[in-house]
Formats: sequence, C-alpha cells, structure tokens
Amino acid sequence: MSERISRLQFVVLMIWNILGTGFVTIPFAFAHFDIRDSWIAALLFMAGTTVATLVYYIFLKVFPNAVLSDAIEQGYGRAIGFLMHFFIIVWFVVTTAMLVRELNLFVETTILPKSPLYLINAAMIVAVVYAAYAGIEVMGRTAELVSLIAFAAILAVIVMPVSKADFHQLTPILANGWTPVLRASITPDISFALEFIVGLQFITSLKRPDKAAQDVMIAGGVVTATLLFGTLLVTTVLGPAAAYLAFPGVEVARSIQFGQFVERVDTIIVLTTVGTLFLKISIFFYALCNYTASALRLVSMKHITLPAGMLVWTGSILFWKNASAIQSYMLFVTPAYFFVTLLLIPMGGAALALLRRTAVRPAQNSQK
Repeated sequence: MSERISRLQFVVLMIWNILGTGFVTIPFAFAHFDIRDSWIAALLFMAGTTVATLVYYIFLKVFPNAVLSDAIEQGYGRAIGFLMHFFIIVWFVVTTAMLVRELNLFVETTILPKSPLYLINAAMIVAVVYAAYAGIEVMGRTAELVSLIAFAAILAVIVMPVSKADFHQLTPILANGWTPVLRASITPDISFALEFIVGLQFITSLKRPDKAAQDVMIAGGVVTATLLFGTLLVTTVLGPAAAYLAFPGVEVARSIQFGQFVERVDTIIVLTTVGTLFLKISIFFYALCNYTASALRLVSMKHITLPAGMLVWTGSILFWKNASAIQSYMLFVTPAYFFVTLLLIPMGGAALALLRRTAVRPAQNSQK
C-alpha cells in the first residue's frame, strides 16, 4: 500500500519547508535592504504564498492525478520534457546542497566553530538519506513531533525579549519609501514562498490532494505571522545592528536573561533550529530522489538515495567557499533561479497541456 500523509502532516511539512531556514535567514535578508520597515516586507510574504496557492490550484485542475515530474513530461512531451527534467534535477541538487551549506554555516557560527565542514555536512546527510529512505509518511510524523518543540521555542523567543524591545525603532514608517521594502521582500516572496511548490512532487501521497491549495494557504498564513512577529522583535531589540548579523534571531535569543534563573535560551533555539533544518533538507532531498526516480522510470527511489546523498554532500562543500558566497547566492541568484524553475516551467507545461487538449477536442468533434 502506498504511503499517505494527512492534511495536518502536509501543513506542518510545508511550514518547515519555509521556516526550516527562513526563521534564521529571512531576517538577515530583510535587514540587508531595510531594517525599520522589514515587518512590512514580512507581511508581503502572503503575496508569494498566494502565487504558490494558485499554482497548486491550476496544477490540480490540469494534472489531477500526477506529480510534478509526470506533469512536466505530459506538458512538454518526451524530448523537451527530458531537458526540463535535467534542468529541474540540477536545481534540486544545487538547492539541497545550498540548504546543507546553510546548516553548516549556522552550526559553525553558533556551536561548532572549529569542526570541519565535511564532517558536519556528512552527519546531516546520513540522517537525511535515512529519512528519505524511510519515506514521506515517517517524515510527516517526525514533522508533527518537531513542531510541538519548535513552536514552543519560537513562542519563547518572541515573548520573552519583549521587555528589551524599543518600539521607537519602528518609526518613522516608510521614511525611505517603498523601494527598500520591495527590495527586501524579493528573496522571501520569490525564493522562499515558491518553495511551497516542491510539495507537488509528492502531492499524490496526500490523503486529500484536492485540499492541497487550501493547506498551502494555511501554511503560508502561519509562516507570515511567525515572520511578522520575529521581524518586529529583531528590529525592536537589535535595531540597526541587525544589518551586520548573519543570524539576528539567535542574537535576540542570547539577549534573554531573567536574573540567573532563565538564561542561555539560545542553546535551545540552536538545537531546535537544527531539527527544523533537518526537516527542510529532508523534504527537498526526498523530492529530489522522488523526481529523479520518476523521470528515469525507476521501480523505487530508495535505490538512489545513497548516491544522491553523496552528490549533495559533495556539492555543499564545493559550490560555496565561505559565508559571503552562500549569502550572495541566496540574496541575488535564487530569486530568478527559483522563479524559472518553480513557476515558469510548471505553468508552461500546464499551458501547453491545455492547448494540446483544446486542439484535440475540435479534431475529435469533426471526425464524429
């Protein structure tokens, strides 16, 4: 019997598919362009969520019983579809390697500054390969468990530093106009929001695939609310200093201290973040193996989990040499790369499939 995940499991998987890295990296992306009005950019994340929801809606109408890899071939045909498969598989490899490198940067910066890069990445890849081998149902159950701990930790980080917040940091609103806000929202609204579309590769594993578009909108609402409160806290607690920090959220957690009773909350946040990073990397890696197996018509994706893991591990070491390289790639390359891969290609396939069906129907009617 094929694996199935519930609506709740799909929602939490989609939440951590964004917040797995988003809670620690999106505040950095905001602060890089605008600090005072970054909370407005956080609200604009719902615009990207709406686009992703529309993609789900159109996809389910055009390809009701197909995953992303099947739809690409149905839309573009065998020849062009093969090229599209290759492009998307490369994107999956590069993006999963980027996520592993972001994990390494986070761990290296916060708790293990002298540990070798290849060992940290290898440790995560082993766990991710095992999760993908176990299947999407196991990942869904793991996401439910991790969510209980992660949301409690996020709530603590949002509530406990409020006494240190200076809300004057938020004024004057839009003093520099909308341009910095819109620039700050490009990476979250395109790169991160479009990551919801990765779920199309395992949409047939949902118990209620017809509700997937609604579930994505729910997940997007939770992510937007979390980013809004987190960004407000980063701005009011850290102020302009947030622009010079790679992980502003961790610095906010470090500021939490109530006498000698509650302190070093950042340790809990770091461990929780590693867990959510594991979930996000597992989702992308599972989608990579699933897509590759489907495109190559393999009997099972389990046969390629180990070689795919080795490929991702190698890419995470070779593609980006330092923190500056990975941050520049995330801010300036991923928006266009993700836009083409996750929006233009799937919607282009849907448009071609619709045109082909429209052309076939008159021909069939004329024959009758």
